[in-house]
Amino acid sequence: MKPKISEEEAIDIALSKFAKLTIPRESIPIKLSIEYMAPNKQMLTWIVEIKDNSLKLEDYPFLDFQIGGIVIIDANTGEVLQVSEWR
Repeated sequence: MKPKISEEEAIDIALSKFAKLTIPRESIPIKLSIEYMAPNKQMLTWIVEIKDNSLKLEDYPFLDFQIGGIVIIDANTGEVLQVSEWR
């Protein structure tokens, strides 16, 4: 199986979900995976981890924005299937 959406495109899509964060692209972990996003339905997905390592949550307990999260993207269409935010 080959994805229609490139790794770079998937990173761009994931970064758009966390526009307030500035993260170097080369530090973003990404993996191609087959996931079950619905019962009995396999999908080829990109799993992208967006994390601002410069912030320590314990130093900023009242942040008004997220420090990152995981974005799951359909590797064939580019549709964002899930965003799990961390605070």
